[in-house]
Amino acid sequence: MQEPFSRSGTLIDCNTSLSTDFNYEPKNSKKDRTTLLNLLEILKPNTKSRLSWFIITFFVTWYNAVMTPIRIFIMGPNKVPEKIIFIGTAIDIIFVLDAIFCFYMPYIDNDTRLIVTSRTQIRKRYLNSTAFYLNIVSCVPVLEIPFTLIFGAYYNVTTVMTFEIIRMTRLLHFQVVFDEFKNFSSRKGPINVSVFRMVVILFCTQLFMCIFGSIYFGLSSSSVADICPGSNLYEENLKDMELWITSDNVIVDVMDPTVCESKQDGKPDCNDCPHVLFFLRSVYFLMQTLFTIGYGDAVVPTKLDTEVAVTCLFMLFGVFGYGLIIANMTSVLSNIDVVNMRFRHEMDSLHLWLKFRSAPASISHKIDMCFHYLERTQYGVLDQNLFEGLPNQLTREITKSNMVLLERVPFINPQYRSKTFLSNISLALIRRIYPPSSIVIHEGEKQRELLIVKRGKVDLYVKSCSEVVATLVENDYFGDCPLLFGTSNEVKGISPGFSEILALPFNKFKKFMDCSSHTDVDSWSSVSNTVSMEDPGAKKTAEVSRMQMDKIFSYVFNLKTHARSKKVRNMFEESAEVKVKGLRILPKSPLLVYWDIAAIFGIMFEAVSVPIQLATYTRSSNLASAHGWVFSIHYAFDILFIIDMYLRMNAYAYTTFENGKSQTIVDIDLIRKNYFSSPWYPIDRIAVAPYDVLSFALGHHILFRIPKLIRVLHLPRTVSRLRTNLSICFERSMNEKLSSIIKMFLCSILIIVWSSAGWNALRLKDSGHKSVYWALTTLTTVGYGDLTPKNARETIYAIFIGAVGATFTAGIIANVTSFFHDTDVSEDNIDHKMNCVIVSAFQKL
Repeated sequence: MQEPFSRSGTLIDCNTSLSTDFNYEPKNSKKDRTTLLNLLEILKPNTKSRLSWFIITFFVTWYNAVMTPIRIFIMGPNKVPEKIIFIGTAIDIIFVLDAIFCFYMPYIDNDTRLIVTSRTQIRKRYLNSTAFYLNIVSCVPVLEIPFTLIFGAYYNVTTVMTFEIIRMTRLLHFQVVFDEFKNFSSRKGPINVSVFRMVVILFCTQLFMCIFGSIYFGLSSSSVADICPGSNLYEENLKDMELWITSDNVIVDVMDPTVCESKQDGKPDCNDCPHVLFFLRSVYFLMQTLFTIGYGDAVVPTKLDTEVAVTCLFMLFGVFGYGLIIANMTSVLSNIDVVNMRFRHEMDSLHLWLKFRSAPASISHKIDMCFHYLERTQYGVLDQNLFEGLPNQLTREITKSNMVLLERVPFINPQYRSKTFLSNISLALIRRIYPPSSIVIHEGEKQRELLIVKRGKVDLYVKSCSEVVATLVENDYFGDCPLLFGTSNEVKGISPGFSEILALPFNKFKKFMDCSSHTDVDSWSSVSNTVSMEDPGAKKTAEVSRMQMDKIFSYVFNLKTHARSKKVRNMFEESAEVKVKGLRILPKSPLLVYWDIAAIFGIMFEAVSVPIQLATYTRSSNLASAHGWVFSIHYAFDILFIIDMYLRMNAYAYTTFENGKSQTIVDIDLIRKNYFSSPWYPIDRIAVAPYDVLSFALGHHILFRIPKLIRVLHLPRTVSRLRTNLSICFERSMNEKLSSIIKMFLCSILIIVWSSAGWNALRLKDSGHKSVYWALTTLTTVGYGDLTPKNARETIYAIFIGAVGATFTAGIIANVTSFFHDTDVSEDNIDHKMNCVIVSAFQKL
């Protein structure tokens, strides 16, 4: 509910819209107030417009952080092209707008968690923050425009350098932007902090390479007055000097006219001042240093003290930075779906224990189903673990929903009992989980406990009838009369599926009733442990219970006399039977296992063959025939995936645990609804589109196979599904560690193939084996240096693959570390315990 407005400030709930009738500034006109309110509405947290503005400032800040060092150290202050100057001026204006918008940007109060929209409070908070002073400094470079117009030719290099250095302070904006992105994502749902931190680390690494690569270029060429003397003066001024750019073969191939003109293959464009190539090779040198690749084609030739010292700093930073990436990758792998992964590890241990005990398959399956239900309903947090550490007041607040259920019991109804009595009884309830076919209510026994159905249902039977005579559904209760009066149960209750029951045992009820401080019930007898019928609540309980039992036995009588009558509506809920038409593949069908294996092979074949064929096409500029054997296999797998999509939409039955019941869904409407809402459907819809029909008209068949690569996103899910189906269909367990190794192995194959295919497309002279060799030396950060980039395109590709390789290697190290940590270090490991027993035995001997 929206808070009342006040002249001192406005607090609005995060989910409510901004009211337009609040008088922020009484002196302003109505039009000005409307404009101001519209601006505040646009810049509110959780809005797409605010997020869009921060995305713009993010890319603008990134461009400024990368381009400013290039303007200072590579181009030189007086040699910047006019287009880049114009873009820089536009960026300066954007930073000024950002500083102005901060005066009108609502924020979320940390204490109340409400959106503050008062202009006075926003301005006060902004002026007292460091962001205000940062924005003031960031806006200073906009003064370069009047300086240029006023002073003109007298506008010296020192002033230009001053403005350029001030622009670098805008790097601090990244912290604000990342915080905004993180807050926006966290409001939409929980975020994985490790993954977010990994993205920030990789971004900062590439930013570091861009900035310090330019700085290193400036330091290595500082001894030369003009780094670009022109092609005519290159041999006279630079060729014989021992410089970094004169020892880099890629730069020499472009700048040295004698070398450039003699190149027959490729015929590179001779350029007097290749600024882009300077930047790329500088970043390439830093990439080799930071990621410990070290090809050896970009080195420090002069060995001057300054260059050597800077390079040593880069190497030290690279070691610590690479270690940071590996450590954080370990955290990422440990925290991705951490609750489910922990549960799967526990289930692996449980299956091993059941196998060691030679437990029957039926019992193992029931235990497995029970633990899966507990995991789904409690999300890895057990009730007793949660309540043990909470104060009584918080426990009472959590169990308020139980009080609502207890109010339906006549004896405990607020009409007869106090709120304190009701609250204390709710704390005594125990949560029980009954698997399918469990007996909940024992007929003919004095089962003195109150049972309330929280989830699922309980079918009721009597001895004289084999059919279900009634059903307890959610919020129904049973056992109040046996609890109060010590009578025997007249019916038997069986749980058809998983049922969650709240039970009030007699021992806790008796302990509570014997307490002298409770004056709500003065008819309790500690001798007979019963409640007197003089109590109004007890009398009402007996009346309601007798009415319910009369309905049940009346229904039983009608069944015996073959009379048609409706079942008890308030206690029985029967779902209509679904008539199955057409093919249905049940969750226990062995076909699912073979189908998953075929799907994995299909995805891998597509993901491996398409890049290789694309590289072959790029090298030869001659499209392979669409009727070749490779394309025939492609089309065969296309048919397989089309059939798979059809079966998912019409035939794949699935198991659901909703409402506490484990049941197999075979209704086609529910199957389609489940598939359309799953992550499989969007990818399948893109992948099965008939792109090849267009290829017959336009040619370039292999290019139209590229959209099919989106199926790679199915690969981890397919492996996980295969693991599940093996357990259900064949009772063969694939533990979580083996599943992770298979996923890592398949992803490694794809990364190596894709990297080598890209290099093979760029290097026409290198064979496929050499391309794989280069990809492995780069991805594993070995970097022998016998195969290195020779032009700008290859340099860009090598920088990208080098960054991927560092993350790839870090992922493998983190995964292997996690595997051996879980296997060998854990004190719960069976082998570890056996070794301890053997060592202890030898010590005693």
